[in-house]
Amino acid sequence: MTSGSIDGLAGVLLWTEAERFQAMARFYRDTLGLTPRSAKSDFINFDWSGVRLSLGVHDRVRGASREPLRITDEKGKPIKYSIVAKQGYMAPREVE
Repeated sequence: MTSGSIDGLAGVLLWTEAERFQAMARFYRDTLGLTPRSAKSDFINFDWSGVRLSLGVHDRVRGASREPLRITDEKGKPIKYSIVAKQGYMAPREVE
């Protein structure tokens, strides 16, 4: 394990507003080719190579984020991270 890495990550949960939910679900399903594990009108859970990627509607999410790359823990404390592409991953369609 490298310094600062997460060992045994079970999943990632993204919250969005109701108006953006369907477009975001389509992006993860159709553009990235992720397979839904379960889907409801306001929540969808994908299998992402053994990690759960969930997308849900939250009534306190409104508009664009002032900090789009900010990630927090369950207590609202910012988490430091870096983005590392999975070697060999290719989306089934071009990602803009």
